[in-house]
Amino acid sequence: MSRSAPEVTVEEVSAPHSRLGVTRRSILLGLLLVCAEVAVITFSEPVVRSSQMNISHFPVGFFMWFVAVVLFLNPLLKRVGVRYGLSSSELFAIVAVGLMGAHVPNSGLVGFFLGMLAAPYYFASPENRWAELLHPNIPPWLAPTDERGALQAFFEGAPDGYAIPWHVWAVPLFWWLCLIGAMAFALLCIAVMLRKQWVQNERLVYPLISPVSELSAGAESPQLLPQVAYNRLFWIGFGLGFGILAWNIGAYFLPSWPRIYYHGRWWDFLYGFPRMTSRINMYIIGFGYFANVDVLFSLLFFYLLYWTQTGVFNRMGYNLGPGTGTAAAWESTGGLFALVGWGMWTARGHLREVVRKALDPACPVDDSGEMFSYRTALFGFLLGTAFSVSWLYAAGVDPGVALLVLAVTYVTYVGLAKVVSESGLLYLSWTVGPQALVTGALGSVAMAPGSILTSMAFTVGLCAHWKGIFMSGFAQGAKLAGLAGGNRRRVAIGMGLALAVGILLCLYLSLGWGYEYGAYNFGGTPFRAGRYSFQQAAAQILNPEGVASRRLVFFGIGVGVMSVLTFIRYRLSWWPVHPIGFAIAGNGRATKSAFSVFIAWTLKFLTLRVGGVTLYWRFRPLFVGLLSGYSLGVGLGFAVDAVWFHGQGHWIHLY
Repeated sequence: MSRSAPEVTVEEVSAPHSRLGVTRRSILLGLLLVCAEVAVITFSEPVVRSSQMNISHFPVGFFMWFVAVVLFLNPLLKRVGVRYGLSSSELFAIVAVGLMGAHVPNSGLVGFFLGMLAAPYYFASPENRWAELLHPNIPPWLAPTDERGALQAFFEGAPDGYAIPWHVWAVPLFWWLCLIGAMAFALLCIAVMLRKQWVQNERLVYPLISPVSELSAGAESPQLLPQVAYNRLFWIGFGLGFGILAWNIGAYFLPSWPRIYYHGRWWDFLYGFPRMTSRINMYIIGFGYFANVDVLFSLLFFYLLYWTQTGVFNRMGYNLGPGTGTAAAWESTGGLFALVGWGMWTARGHLREVVRKALDPACPVDDSGEMFSYRTALFGFLLGTAFSVSWLYAAGVDPGVALLVLAVTYVTYVGLAKVVSESGLLYLSWTVGPQALVTGALGSVAMAPGSILTSMAFTVGLCAHWKGIFMSGFAQGAKLAGLAGGNRRRVAIGMGLALAVGILLCLYLSLGWGYEYGAYNFGGTPFRAGRYSFQQAAAQILNPEGVASRRLVFFGIGVGVMSVLTFIRYRLSWWPVHPIGFAIAGNGRATKSAFSVFIAWTLKFLTLRVGGVTLYWRFRPLFVGLLSGYSLGVGLGFAVDAVWFHGQGHWIHLY
């Protein structure tokens, strides 16, 4: 199954590696990768119209750079001298830092965020009455105005010689970046406080990190390539992932070129029932192989259950009203809250120790393995939350509502991070966001004379990408910092710098290309999505509603069902249905991932049934190779589009 690794001398094997632990160069290299991936991703989808490279929770726009480091840069460094090669600890640190930057551009934070800031003034018209309903509720520091056509030039493209009006953007961007920084730091503190509970006590699988571990194993050895690359199965998987994408590039130039079609099609099986797709996503399949087989099965089981429920409700003509999400979405959201509630209850002993250590540094609880101390984490969380509440209050949100919005946001994002860490599902979102849930619980009629609704519409831009303001990345980073060992707190600094560098660079590039090409012409929806939030806010101001009792009933059903499923799972070890699927499968992106999840489950189930754990481990290199080849194939597709098909690229990486 494997080919022989290069012969090495005893002296080489016994020579200690001089770069163990988290080094400065690993942080620096991670930051360089952040700059590279931000530039490529910011250019790919909006300008070149190529693939969406960062819509997942482990973006292919970063993974391809990491594979390039492992397969090309590190062997080059080792050719200069073994002592110059990157160690596995350094590679883990590079991933922790680089992963943060991948969540910033376009379909990450900045695309939705910039589009949301510019929407209320650019899309205002006499017909929608935003000037009357929304503009009086917007403080001058909260959003840029269309002074001298500044926003029109951003969305439609500026004439030659037009200078970017930085003075229009400077003040709103400064204050919004303050809020983003405070919320992100509070969530990082939560990730630090929960790391030990998730990693050591609950032993979450972290499927998204497993391929990284495989590619990093044996990095300290004198062998040029990683250990997994000396297995033939790795190159078979690599050839499959890279070969299909590379082969299809021929059709870009020759229309008669035979293509390998893997995007599938949509199927309508029954009238009124949601469509199903046969789309094959090799990226989902590759990571899915490393997930728990029970989790994969539960995703499919509950997807079919929700599919049936939605179809029956549609045939009956039952719905919850426009723009509110389906009953399945509210049930899934309730399930997510129950998941977090149960997790906090089981973690109560650990959290008690965290508080004890934070209040009494002499407490024997050991926090030396964290990215920073529990004292910093607890008080950082409280300070970040206090600043965020004060910020929202200054923007027009009542303190009580602001605190409730933040609490719901934290619960949603902690649940998201835990689901990603346990299931490895790449494409994950919730239709019912924190703003919709709070509005449904309180009723839009209670939202003052529109000021709260207007301000909350802006905050949708912080979560529309569903990366949880980097919460899933923080959870993966905390795990990676533990694997890296050494100075873990240097990883936290690197992650913070990655966000700062990535956001600033992305804002500069996005604004520059917006004024050059017109942000409204960018591919995808991020820069144009803002108008929908403000349309809904204006509609709620015109026609305020009370408490959304029907939606909350389904939310409560979700809480109840999830509680029962969790109880059964803990009491009956043979129970095959993992409750986590209930909290995921009712949301939109599950539909597009279901067929690929089914393939991943089938492959892993058959592997375990035929050969057990031994066969499962033997085939891991195949899927690491599949992911590696696929990611580099996406990168090759972008390069071809950028050179020969600028503005008319090809979306070869879809979810």
